[in-house]
Amino acid sequence: MISNINAVILALALCSTASAGSIYEPSFVSCPSNSSGLIRTDGGLSSNEAKWISKRDAITEPILKSYLSKQLSNETDVEKIFSSDNEQKPKIAFAVSGGSYRAMLTGAGMLSAFDNRTDNNTGSDKLGGLLQGATYLAGLSGGNWLTTSLAFNDWISVQDIVNQVKNNNGSSLWNITNSILAPFGNEEPMADLLRWATIRTDIEDKENAGFPVSIIDLWGLALSYQFFENGAQGINWSSLQQSDVFANAEMPFIISTADEYNAVETINTTIFEFNPFEFGSWDHNKFANIEYLGTEFDNGTPVNSSLCVNGFDNAGLILGTSAGLFNEVAANIDHLGLTGSTKQILEILVSSWASENGIPAAYPNPFYGLESESNDFSSNITTNGDLFLVDGGEDGETLPFVPLLQKEREIDAIFAFDVDASTSDLWPSGLDMYATFARQAEPIGSQIAFPFVPNATVFVEESLNKKTVFFGCNSTLLSELSHIPPVVVYIPNNEYTFASNTSTFKLAYSDEEKIGMIDNGFAAAYNNNTDSDYATCVSCAVILRSQQRMDITPSEECQKCFDKYCWEPTA
Repeated sequence: MISNINAVILALALCSTASAGSIYEPSFVSCPSNSSGLIRTDGGLSSNEAKWISKRDAITEPILKSYLSKQLSNETDVEKIFSSDNEQKPKIAFAVSGGSYRAMLTGAGMLSAFDNRTDNNTGSDKLGGLLQGATYLAGLSGGNWLTTSLAFNDWISVQDIVNQVKNNNGSSLWNITNSILAPFGNEEPMADLLRWATIRTDIEDKENAGFPVSIIDLWGLALSYQFFENGAQGINWSSLQQSDVFANAEMPFIISTADEYNAVETINTTIFEFNPFEFGSWDHNKFANIEYLGTEFDNGTPVNSSLCVNGFDNAGLILGTSAGLFNEVAANIDHLGLTGSTKQILEILVSSWASENGIPAAYPNPFYGLESESNDFSSNITTNGDLFLVDGGEDGETLPFVPLLQKEREIDAIFAFDVDASTSDLWPSGLDMYATFARQAEPIGSQIAFPFVPNATVFVEESLNKKTVFFGCNSTLLSELSHIPPVVVYIPNNEYTFASNTSTFKLAYSDEEKIGMIDNGFAAAYNNNTDSDYATCVSCAVILRSQQRMDITPSEECQKCFDKYCWEPTA
């Protein structure tokens, strides 16, 4: 009988010798005729995003108007806000925090609470419909696993996924009954080994073609088998542009975030975003056409004007980049309870790839050679041939606020799902909220504005981490910021129907646990149904910025809501 370690080596060798190239390997293509326009430094929205948002507005505005008219007794205000005379109608966004599978599943329940496709979730006291009226949806780390897997599976509803689980139909989507490290379970160790060997071979094809790789490629491709058919083979981030549901603006504009690797700074760390059209950073007003990510650029133009790259923007790579949990997994192999060949193959992969290729995700730098700003936190963006990116929450900002706080996106309200685990018993503490609040006082955060929030100590002392809270209601207090920020409707993870404070390193969930986490997230989004006026109060938050812009006094109904849910600084 072959020993475990020999089986590992044999599996790796078989896949290495059998490789004939993979779809994961980027390809070289002719550059577009306007290749000088693949990089922009002018700030603002890209022309593609602006056109798409215009199409989305035509869908969301009537949906929001209809929803708000049903929830609010003062329909006159709704009519004024959505009249043709008002050029800036309400825009809302959702932000789902990091937190591995805990965030994915709890966030799924929270998001489903705003989805009119969820069973029994429409009516005058329901939240269903606000997701259909949303313009943006941002995810980070585990939250990005949620948003990306929904978007790239034809904007499937959480309800449909729940039904698949309950019907036990063998769906591969969110199949996390077994750990990602041993996806076939202990009964089929050779199948596990072959999966990892196949992944390694796919990545070697990419490396042999001359592209940088890291251990995050391993992690991202492993995740892909849980969230996409065929392990994301041929699924690129830019391919969402060709999806009917996105092309027709029938879903929100999705955004994933990651941080520049910075061993010294945290608060001045550059935040990058991936969206269906671009990759780049608002911190430096530098963006690249994401379809050609991987191309070698110098000062904004391809080094070889006739040779560009397609396919570097693999959806699995971006999944892994935003959620670099594998960094921690790699550092804690002995504490994960692994045994036998699964542990051995992971040790081999980690030891070889981490030492040879590094842990941060490596991306050819599209901004190389561009003029840099006159500050010391931007030099890497233009002087390094590769960009090194890590989990979007490594700067402490585990909620992906920064892309949604840009004035150009004109967002009025952000629904923030906080599934962080920053208290000793793995509940949110508001630490991520305060990190974004503090960022705006730093040079790198000068272009954002964020409402006042307390530090984590006060956050917990006042139990703000256990209920829905509105931040930024009083715009007068915000007048000295760079601009008036959105209202933040903060919805934290809390135990209502299920103990959802699971470890970030919990890598397997039974079907019962999955449903329990999702159901508890749904309850959290409704503030555990403790207020019969809750949907009305949420609606008041949605229209508040419009009322303030138009100098409309909130109704008595809404004022009562603000008295209940708004937090304002005492000094």
